[in-house]
Amino acid sequence: MDTLTSDRLLQLRDALSRGASVREAVPASLGGTILGDGCWRLFSNRHPECGVALWNEEWCAAWGIPKTNVFTFGEDVFWNQIIVTADENTVYVCDHENGSCFDLQLGVVDVLESVLQHGLSWIDFYSNGSLEVAKGLMAEIAWEQQLHWVQPLILGGVVKSSNVTKVGRSAHLSGHVQLWKQVAGLAPGTEIRIQ
Repeated sequence: MDTLTSDRLLQLRDALSRGASVREAVPASLGGTILGDGCWRLFSNRHPECGVALWNEEWCAAWGIPKTNVFTFGEDVFWNQIIVTADENTVYVCDHENGSCFDLQLGVVDVLESVLQHGLSWIDFYSNGSLEVAKGLMAEIAWEQQLHWVQPLILGGVVKSSNVTKVGRSAHLSGHVQLWKQVAGLAPGTEIRIQ
């Protein structure tokens, strides 16, 4: 994968200024690139393997979200999706561990420009130390793989390299959907025993 450059970001800015949607412009202008020391990956028509359109269909269907409501244009190495909602004004990091969306309070160009210039450490979402864990393992992770918490954080797992393994994108989606189906109806604070 190529590293995102400011020239590619200018292509995105130009496409958006001419009226292209984020759904069209990001995959065409930036797709297949990485940034944030490789921790963020931007989708294209060829990456992930199924392509950005099919990935969005699969991801939205798995979580029961109408595909017109959100568009995932990238992911971090932990498989948290980088999304915009239907209005395409603000970027969110969708935390697959607990289902929450972290509002980055910036539009697509501004978020990507900030990550390009300053890395990811300015994003409070990563204050749990996961970036340090990821950076130590980036050389071992292929494009179609993510890092996965062996004991998920929502089940008491800790953020450290000994709690991480590599997993393929489709297996990761399937595994987390199954997990969420099992815990979705439980009251907050319910004790879960791992056997």
